[in-house]
Amino acid sequence: MTARRVLATSAALVALGALAGATEAARAPKQVSVGDNFFDPATVVQRPGGKVRWTWTGTRRHDVFFYAAPDDAKPRKCSLRRGGACVRTFRKKGTYRYVCTRHGSMAGAVKVRP
Repeated sequence: MTARRVLATSAALVALGALAGATEAARAPKQVSVGDNFFDPATVVQRPGGKVRWTWTGTRRHDVFFYAAPDDAKPRKCSLRRGGACVRTFRKKGTYRYVCTRHGSMAGAVKVRP
């Protein structure tokens, strides 16, 4: 194999590795911290088929209740708890709005865009 071909093959492998890493990062769930009386960040943007993970970081009980979603999209509520995490997959484009039913001032949204 010539040096030129080795370089071209190496460059292609590096590009494929970078693409695989970018794809993996795009598939990683978006993270939302559930603190005492706040979601951080309050709004996340995800692609169709992407996931969002809510992680409880506070000491109070909270939930994630979806009160508005695109037609026919009905994400399940994340139950009340202390500690732990909840992951949901969002397949349809649109905005999913949620609140903590125990603390009405806690509100957030997941915006699903291509």
